[in-house]
Amino acid sequence: MPHFDPSSFVSRSAGLTLVLGAETAARETYAEQLAAATGARLARVIAGHASAASEVADLVAALEGTQPAARAVVPVPGDVDVTHVIGAASDGAGDATVVTVVDATSIISRLGRQTYLDRAAPEGPELVAEAAITVQHLEFAELVLVVDHERVPTGRLTRLTALLSHLNPTARIVLRGSTVVVPATRRGRTPYGDRPGWVRALNDEHDPVFTDPDVRTFRYEQPRPFHTGRLMHLLEGDLSGHRYGTLVRSAGFCRFATRPGRAALWEQVGSMITFDPLAADEASPELASTGQDLVFTGIRLHRAGLTAALDACVLSDRELLEGPGAWSRISDPLPRWVEA
Repeated sequence: MPHFDPSSFVSRSAGLTLVLGAETAARETYAEQLAAATGARLARVIAGHASAASEVADLVAALEGTQPAARAVVPVPGDVDVTHVIGAASDGAGDATVVTVVDATSIISRLGRQTYLDRAAPEGPELVAEAAITVQHLEFAELVLVVDHERVPTGRLTRLTALLSHLNPTARIVLRGSTVVVPATRRGRTPYGDRPGWVRALNDEHDPVFTDPDVRTFRYEQPRPFHTGRLMHLLEGDLSGHRYGTLVRSAGFCRFATRPGRAALWEQVGSMITFDPLAADEASPELASTGQDLVFTGIRLHRAGLTAALDACVLSDRELLEGPGAWSRISDPLPRWVEA
């Protein structure tokens, strides 16, 4: 069970605080209470509107123009692209504080949802998996505030806080009590892009504060490219079930034999998985020449079994020696990459 020390959260944070979370009522309530407790301005962005990032950028500019610097709290609707909002909030003198409010009774089911949300973005509306939005909110957070934890048995709650800590080892995980939790001002804050657990694991920096024997994260490295047909069979079969435990999140970099010379970003949460090609300016020579470098997080994961299953999906010795000409004839059921 995580220890809640109120004294570590009593200092008032200057600047902008973004409040995220899928549960609208919990997100709005906390934002209102935080603004009242800190004397900050409560500002809102329009739900489902692509101009949210520009609204936040204007707010940042207005805050920087005040003496002394003013504070603002912005609850961000779930159908707004938070990456653009965070980018706009970070264009000023300092980064915004990101707080994600999660409901202990529903967060696990949200990470496994198979539904999509019509989300507003500067480039136009886009369909995004709700599970992907949920995990993104968790991975970007500096503070994860858990509400309704009283309704969850102790064992499940311990496992939940460990899972949250594995998904974002840099975040403070706090169980909401009767008082308003105010994010503390901290020096040396971790950049947003370095907060996700899978990024930390790839950098050999994965050190979650809360642990549980059932919650596991491991890194899978394999120099050979995947045979796309066998990989798809695994994804649609044993990996989508519970043969190797409950896989909650996996991400990293991968390469397919049918698409040589191009690395892709592997992104999975729950039953949703995507493979997006890296742009030429994103892929370093080292990354372009690698095979698989992936991180898996889940509950009761069978590392040896899953590793063996993934190894069975890469090219065999014979297939590897046949070369790219033969690889191009391998069945490739994965969605085609559409170049921007």
